[in-house]
Amino acid sequence: MPRSSALEQIAADTAARWQMLPPGTSVVAAVSGGADSMALLQLLLELAPDRRLQVTAAHLNHCLRGPESDRDEQFVTAWCAAAGVDCVTRRADVAGLSRRSGQSLEEAARTLRYDFLYQVAAERGAVLATAHTATDNFETALFRLARGTGLGGLCGIPPVRSFRWQGYTGRLVRPLIEVSRRQVEDYCQRRQLPYITDSTNLQPVYSRNRLRLQVLPVLRSLNSALEQSFVKTARHLGQDQDYLCAQAEALYRQLAGGPAGPSLDAAGLLAAHPALAARVAARFLKEQDLPAGEAEIQKLLSAAAGTKQQLTANTFLCLQGTQLCLYRPPTPAAPIPAQPVAVGKMYSIGQKKLMVCVLSQEKYGAEKKINKKFFINFMDYDKICNALTLRSRQPGDRIHLAGRGVGKTVKKLLNEQKVPSAERCHLPLLADQKGVVCLPGIGIDSRVAVDEKTKNIAAVYYGEDF
Repeated sequence: MPRSSALEQIAADTAARWQMLPPGTSVVAAVSGGADSMALLQLLLELAPDRRLQVTAAHLNHCLRGPESDRDEQFVTAWCAAAGVDCVTRRADVAGLSRRSGQSLEEAARTLRYDFLYQVAAERGAVLATAHTATDNFETALFRLARGTGLGGLCGIPPVRSFRWQGYTGRLVRPLIEVSRRQVEDYCQRRQLPYITDSTNLQPVYSRNRLRLQVLPVLRSLNSALEQSFVKTARHLGQDQDYLCAQAEALYRQLAGGPAGPSLDAAGLLAAHPALAARVAARFLKEQDLPAGEAEIQKLLSAAAGTKQQLTANTFLCLQGTQLCLYRPPTPAAPIPAQPVAVGKMYSIGQKKLMVCVLSQEKYGAEKKINKKFFINFMDYDKICNALTLRSRQPGDRIHLAGRGVGKTVKKLLNEQKVPSAERCHLPLLADQKGVVCLPGIGIDSRVAVDEKTKNIAAVYYGEDF
């Protein structure tokens, strides 16, 4: 951009184009103390009287550069105090978060910085303003290009986006997004606006710094108006991206939904232009809180063509008729811990209940005629060897079902009963000192079967309602 272009006019045009700062807006400005953020804060203060803006500065001390970090905090607070600007500061343990989370220092700093800024904005019901410039935007797009990206990545940093913090939905705006860093420095010089320089910005340690210090000078030798060119490019790319996203949203609404829950019409998806199909796939995945990178999008499109795909450890994509559906297998139930059974006590097992009662012969006769939504198994209580134990199946468990003639392992019996393997560890089993005596709802061991000599009957109730 020509150096004669005034920062004030460019920023005002940007704010108007994106409706960033309506009259009466409360604004929280992210202020590091560098030239960009000081220019942003000064610009907002100049706009405040005419637009009735309420301006607050917010500064996070990352505590990464020792005395220099403290110097930055002191500079911002002193300048704000002299200018009569409300200033909120906080100190953050970026290095600690980096160690605990495995994030790089840059990632951890960004996480803590935005969490702080969102909180300050939410507490004030304010718009959050950051000082990203056209130079930052070009660096971001170039960095993404070097790593591989699509149209959305090449658009760079959006001028406006929404954010959420603990139920508050706010807006993040960037009034300087079409202003070059050189124009920021000219503005600070004209306004005699002091600022400080982060010494790490001059060290080619981080990837972005290497790009800024080593790559941009070469590109600027080819085109001295890099930022101006990119502003125009970003506008064109942004228009294309907005149009494609709008078309994809309309197509998504046509294809999404169905009787089987979250789903997409597979034929309609495959018939769409690849640019729309990929965006519809990403929209569907994000709607289900699933990863939506290039690999996941390709898996979804492959599943639409009939190939079952695994997205996460417990999420699959598969074709059911004409619908591409998500399938999440039920989480295996936890085994039932072994525990002694007390007569008359109710035990909860998942959605069902179990209870063992001792009946008289008269009560036994009446209970056999009951037909409810639960099972009753009857055993000779006096044939039980010592105490009953309630537990899940264990390897080697066997049972000789009364009336069946032969014994078999519980595992084989459950196979014959077609009980899903994921449910077996959560099926109750009653055992005594000699072995399994009852599989509630299935049968009892012949060793404890009721006969003409039985005096005390153990009734095992098992079901959802009894």
